[in-house]
Amino acid sequence: MLVVGPNGGPTTRESARRLRFYGWDHNREAVQFGVNSRLDEIQAWILRGKLADLPQKIEARRKIALQYDQLLRPKAKQLGIGLPQEQPNWQHSYHLYVITVDAKQRNELLQKGLADGIPYSVHYSLACHQHPHLANQAEFSGLHLPNSERMSKTVLTLPLNPYLTEDDIVEVCHHLQTHLSGSEHSITSQRV
Repeated sequence: MLVVGPNGGPTTRESARRLRFYGWDHNREAVQFGVNSRLDEIQAWILRGKLADLPQKIEARRKIALQYDQLLRPKAKQLGIGLPQEQPNWQHSYHLYVITVDAKQRNELLQKGLADGIPYSVHYSLACHQHPHLANQAEFSGLHLPNSERMSKTVLTLPLNPYLTEDDIVEVCHHLQTHLSGSEHSITSQRV
């Protein structure tokens, strides 16, 4: 199917889909210019209603993040895990709970999690300047941003949603500890 693109030129259905989703292909790599433009008037009306309880939803996510922190922080250094940090003058909303792990272990964790029913994920597998659409542009050619590149290889997102139980959180933390330390010693629950 051929549709009209943003400049009036022809484009494919796939290209049009990518235009609406950051220019991402199926591997979440930006291969063309794209935007995040998916909100119409009806969706805005529904979203407005959802904003009423946003503070409660953020607080629920923060409680889950606190449980992760309490279970992982005592062994984080030993396991080689970097945890999210907050500062005195701001609070994290924890849309995602992203940790860092050794780059070599991340893919193993993803595979082991998939096999064991733990939905780890990687939201940003490439630094922004490494996405094909940008990397192929002259001003980004040869650009080296070591911190961004290192982070893109080490970030791992843990499950975080309002339906997680304390047992779910303990299971995720135990899974991480078991894989990263090679130990079967259990992380035990600490009530929040």
